[in-house]
Amino acid sequence: MPAKSKSNEIKITRIYDAPVKTVWEAWTDPDQVAKWWGPRGFTLTTHSKDLRPGGSWVYTMHGPDGTDYENKTFYHEVEEYSRLVYDHGGGEDRPPSVSCDGDLQGR
Repeated sequence: MPAKSKSNEIKITRIYDAPVKTVWEAWTDPDQVAKWWGPRGFTLTTHSKDLRPGGSWVYTMHGPDGTDYENKTFYHEVEEYSRLVYDHGGGEDRPPSVSCDGDLQGR
């Protein structure tokens, strides 16, 4: 029986028609993620990316109106080609807004 969701939890499942290595690299390589991360019309600058448990990704999303949105992602679990668990959307002045469990093995 699947685990019951919390009342404030939304579970979204995506199936990509691509090898796991390709999907992993699209999420973890700063050059690749800059090509697709964020809303349409936004660009992205990565300032640092420390892809390990306890590490973080510090970046700025640049809106089409010129507004900059500072972001910080905190990594909790990093299992290459298998699992990426993180909190996303926070900054120095605010807590993360989204928690994600990227399980590439369908667990």
